[in-house]
Amino acid sequence: MPAVVDPAALAGYAAFPAEQDRDWLGWVCHLGTAELEQARRRTEDRTRLGYALQLVTVRAIGTFLPDPTAVPAPMLAAVARQLGITNSGVLKGYRELGVRWRHTAEIRERYGYRDFTAQPTRRSAGSCRC
Repeated sequence: MPAVVDPAALAGYAAFPAEQDRDWLGWVCHLGTAELEQARRRTEDRTRLGYALQLVTVRAIGTFLPDPTAVPAPMLAAVARQLGITNSGVLKGYRELGVRWRHTAEIRERYGYRDFTAQPTRRSAGSCRC
């Protein structure tokens, strides 16, 4: 029997809250020492900021965005501040960079996020090595 999902619950999935208060920003956007080190390994401000934003985005809403730069302004400011980036405009162009996909893969690997749209592969009965 298929699962029934409440439409109200589904509407909030993969969406940022309408208001991001200080507590929410602190909980979601805080980057620990190891996370800051990972972000700072990037070569440019836009890739440092892009990597960190993808990390806090998946933490906040449970998925990566098709446009990783489409985050609320308070979230962008909070992450940029932690990285010492004073001009958040450096993020422009990050979504066109191929490296953003490597960042997504690295975040999945490092933090254990999985793509639930991917189906497990099935083996045929003859391929089992029991």
